[in-house]
Amino acid sequence: MTLEYARDIIARYGQLLEKSQSPFYFQPKSLLPCSIPLIKFAIFRYISELVRIKELNREIVESMVVAYTHLGFFVDDETAEKLNHLAKFKDPTTSGHIDLLERNKTYFQELNFKKKYLEEEINEFITECLRKRLREN
Repeated sequence: MTLEYARDIIARYGQLLEKSQSPFYFQPKSLLPCSIPLIKFAIFRYISELVRIKELNREIVESMVVAYTHLGFFVDDETAEKLNHLAKFKDPTTSGHIDLLERNKTYFQELNFKKKYLEEEINEFITECLRKRLREN
């Protein structure tokens, strides 16, 4: 993957994240500019290049970690609709809302685990890139 292509993917994905500041947290995968694995690869490619040219800074690291971890909240369209339906309830103590939460409890736990995993994964990658760069100097 060329660096220009990686930057283009990241830019399009970043625009989507900026626009998705809606009342709903979960977004359908169909909105993504390309597949999740390709976005991940673009982020890895971009970070490794910035490390190579010594331009990776804390602000970029933070934005890449946020972007990477948000990939876990892009779900299939039907699931996004269902999860966002839960957010529409004005009174979270209604029996309907509680029933929906209970039925989706496992799914929410899995998404939370996935977010933590993605955060660890990207941080590990960044750390490894920086270590490699230090060993080369």
